[in-house]
Amino acid sequence: MVPRAAPPVVPGFQKSPGVAVLLSFLLLGGGFLYLNRVGAGVALLVWDLFLFFLILIPFIGWVAAPLLWLVSFAIVAPLTYSAANDYNRSLGNR
Repeated sequence: MVPRAAPPVVPGFQKSPGVAVLLSFLLLGGGFLYLNRVGAGVALLVWDLFLFFLILIPFIGWVAAPLLWLVSFAIVAPLTYSAANDYNRSLGNR
C-alpha cells in the first residue's frame, strides 16, 4: 500500500478582534459566531433573546434588562477579544 501525502494546509483568514467585539455589541453572541465558536454564540444569543423579552415587562424589565445587558457585555467583550486573538494564533498569524 502506497502512503498518501497529507492534504495541503490552507491558511485561514485572520479575524479582527475589533469586528468581533463590535458584533458582540450588536448581538451578544455575534462575535463568537464570527469566530466559529457556535456553542458560545448560540448560548449568548439565547441570553440576548431572554433580555429582549425581559424588557417587555413594564418598569422592572425596563431597568433590569439594560443593566443585565451592560454587565453581560462587560464580561463578553474581553472574552471575545481574547478569543479572536486565540483564533489568529491558532492560524499561525499574529
